[in-house]
Amino acid sequence: MRTFAIGDIHGEINKLCGLIQLLNPTPSDQLIFLGDYIDRGPDSQAVVSFLCDLSTQAQCIFLKGNHEALLEQAAVSNRRLHVWLKNGGDTTLLSYGSMDNLWVQHAEFFKNMPLYHETDSYIFVHAGIKPNVPMYQQHESDLLWIRNEFLDQPTGLSKVVVHGHSRVNHVDIQSDKINIDTGAVYGGALSAIELPSQQVIQFK
Repeated sequence: MRTFAIGDIHGEINKLCGLIQLLNPTPSDQLIFLGDYIDRGPDSQAVVSFLCDLSTQAQCIFLKGNHEALLEQAAVSNRRLHVWLKNGGDTTLLSYGSMDNLWVQHAEFFKNMPLYHETDSYIFVHAGIKPNVPMYQQHESDLLWIRNEFLDQPTGLSKVVVHGHSRVNHVDIQSDKINIDTGAVYGGALSAIELPSQQVIQFK
């Protein structure tokens, strides 16, 4: 079994299709997606549809990103709806045609997404963790939104944290953390990393 982590997609359906073609997953492979499937990019609806189909062909784990959290909040509050739309939700809404269409088509996909996934050697999470805090004491807001406090100091944990959220020009592999958000929606590559080999696979 191979294990791949995949970075922030943000509606970039062409890059997603290209990357998955390069990975060529088998039913025994595990694909761990680090969140932010939607918003800002051209076709969030096609991305989610593609991922739903992919989950029938390989073992997929879809972690929640901060943009999925914004969508979740937008569903219950008009004020939060405006926040979501201003943060790239407008392109997602356009790709679905309406909020009703979004929930009719993909409510199951967005429902009950885990905040992180843990193995013997790795912690997979969207944004990162609060350093020196055990996973069971982490706050959802940090797992989805944290930046500098996590990026600028050691994690204090024995496992390597694999994350996205904070854009880098190249996959950043450190001893305690690996950042694979290479800004697909901003003209960069969509990146994946195979573990534990740390082989980087990209489609631009």
